[in-house]
Amino acid sequence: MAGKESSQTVRLTLHLQDDVDGAILKEAVEATRQRYPYHQVRLCTRGDEQGIAHYAFDDNPLPWVVTADRQQVTLLSEAANYHLLAFAWWDDCIALDWFYPLTDGTGAYNVLRTLMYEYCRRRYDGSLSSEGIRKVGEKHRIY
Repeated sequence: MAGKESSQTVRLTLHLQDDVDGAILKEAVEATRQRYPYHQVRLCTRGDEQGIAHYAFDDNPLPWVVTADRQQVTLLSEAANYHLLAFAWWDDCIALDWFYPLTDGTGAYNVLRTLMYEYCRRRYDGSLSSEGIRKVGEKHRIY
């Protein structure tokens, strides 16, 4: 499933202008998690009347995992709180790892886009505009 033999795991990585603030990233991940309740699931098996097992998604109230490491955590494992997605950061990079049966690239991009909004809003204490995020009192822009 999402182990070493058959990962079905995809990674999107963003390179930022500045080094990542891990504490702010964790806050932003939690805010993003609240926006996507249908991604807060774990994979389980259920048997039907004939005893045939089927995969199903169950709610997972545990927080999404954010690691300060370039190495991926194994999704669907205890290390990932049994979630189907996880986040990592190092230096100036943020990565989103997800289990492909959860969502396609467009859905993952939307999660990552929301995360970047939440992160930049907190990190740069800025005001949002259609031109990007501006640092308050500075000319610097982040796109």
